Amino acid sequence: MKRFTTFLLNDLLSQQTRYRIALLSSIGLLAGFFFSRAVLSISFMALFVNAIHPDQIRVAYKQWKQNYFLLFSLAYFLLYFLSVLWSHDKHTWLVEVIKKLPFAIMPFAMLSLPIKQKKYLLLVIGFLFLFDIIIIGRGLVALYFHYDEYLHGYSVSKVLPTTKYNDHIRFSLTLVFSLYLALFLILEKKQWLRKTYIYLLVAFCLLLFTYIHILAVKSGVIALYLSMPIFVALRFWKRNKGLVLALIIGICIVPLVAFYTLPTFKNKVYYIKWEIDRISKHNEELASHYSDDGRLITYAVGYEVLKQSSLLGVGAGDMNTEINKGYARKFPEVPQANRWVPINQFFCSSLAIGIPLMLMSLLPMMLIPLFNKKNKWYVYGATTCIIFLFASNVESMFENQLGVFVYLFFTLFWYYLDKDTTQDNII
Repeated sequence: MKRFTTFLLNDLLSQQTRYRIALLSSIGLLAGFFFSRAVLSISFMALFVNAIHPDQIRVAYKQWKQNYFLLFSLAYFLLYFLSVLWSHDKHTWLVEVIKKLPFAIMPFAMLSLPIKQKKYLLLVIGFLFLFDIIIIGRGLVALYFHYDEYLHGYSVSKVLPTTKYNDHIRFSLTLVFSLYLALFLILEKKQWLRKTYIYLLVAFCLLLFTYIHILAVKSGVIALYLSMPIFVALRFWKRNKGLVLALIIGICIVPLVAFYTLPTFKNKVYYIKWEIDRISKHNEELASHYSDDGRLITYAVGYEVLKQSSLLGVGAGDMNTEINKGYARKFPEVPQANRWVPINQFFCSSLAIGIPLMLMSLLPMMLIPLFNKKNKWYVYGATTCIIFLFASNVESMFENQLGVFVYLFFTLFWYYLDKDTTQDNII
């Protein structure tokens, strides 16, 4: 038995084998986000099982207990788990806890990734870029063959097809993160690349930048223009202040150019203006079938529910039930399909576990990367952190599997990528 255990751990599950499993799991996670939730779940479990090798556990545990992000991430999950004590609907509670399970496991599992190794880094980033291109190509083909249909769709807040589950919000954010990964390779790792690859990456950056405007998802566009000036300032201010000012002025001009050259972007701007005017100038009632109206309605309903249970919330299991009751009282005309939880993650978590516990877990977890200045790639991690802080204020990011994955993968990617390595021959 001892000989078999030794064979299993040291030979069959050697370090080289575990690194290859980690690579395949990482690619599977990305493929799952774009194409299949089942693949995402399987890859996540494979990554976790791969991380519990005895050798890996010792190293990971030592890093884990000293890492504040990991501790607050675990605390966030545990508070959702403990909300069973004040949740009546145990089945829904279990569903919500399973959604949040990656906050307890993924930070630990990702410690097993050979994320600092050149081969791993280039392969994972390369597959992410490939998946981006596939979805972008799909969108451009759809626009080419159904131009009038989609152009009209942008006048009523309908966008081009994106991932399999058409999660255009998280996809648009992923395009922004992909842009920063491409810039990372160009600016920080150009010694790894031939000139041909650098030119291709520059072309890819231009493609991403343009397509973010063609897709014209508000969250993605705002995240881009909110983060770009901050990134430019953090990355170049000490080296060339004139360049920073020129780049920021150029960034401010781009939306104007996009408005006059990209019809989808122009129609989306007109739609947003129309929605604002409809409420502010004409004083019309909120209607749930309009995107921004629906968002405001969720805030109004959520506020009414939260007023009654601000200390501990209503429990993860009862949040949907209480929100539905709130709609019945305040907006009974809203159909069941449009009765969403507040489209704001801080709001949602406050409803589930209360304002004090949200402030002691979710908020510090999301702020920590801003203060991780010892990280060599702090500028990229801080930029990612700012994007997620914005996105979590206008989206319920963690109320589905895809949002949880996008947040944890990109945040932990920069959080763990803090040193160079020459060990590029393991995988």
